[in-house]
Order: sequence, then C-alpha cells, then structure tokens
Amino acid sequence: MATLRLRDGSPRSSIPDGPAPVIIPVIDDSGDVAGELILWVLDGFADLVEQTWYGDEPPTRLPDRDQVRTYAESEL
Repeated sequence: MATLRLRDGSPRSSIPDGPAPVIIPVIDDSGDVAGELILWVLDGFADLVEQTWYGDEPPTRLPDRDQVRTYAESEL
C-alpha cells in the first residue's frame, strides 16, 4: 500500500470511507490485465492505494501511468 499526500485545500469528496467505486486495472506489457489498484477513501479524501496482482510474483513497484486504466463501476 502507498499512502497519498494531497495538496492543502484539496476538495473533499462525497464518497464514503472505504474503497472508491472505481475499477483501476493494471495492464502488463502483453496487454493483459496483471492486477488492479484499489483507491481507499478516508474522510472524503484519497488516502491509500493498494495494488493487487494476478499470478505468483507480487509487483515490486507501482505501475507506470501508461499501464493503468480507470473506469467508474457504473461504466462496466
């Protein structure tokens, strides 16, 4: 997990505490889904990013920006 730091004055969200209602797949070099990121919300702010993985070896770092897609749960 990675703790996030937000700028002072960042707007508060109406999303309740817990995982945000978004799907954030991580795409590997082959174009396959290798895992996903889970964005956790606390007191209306993004608080943590948790990375899951599919397979035997856990990732050693967060994915590069071009490996990440974002979808609202309502889009799927």
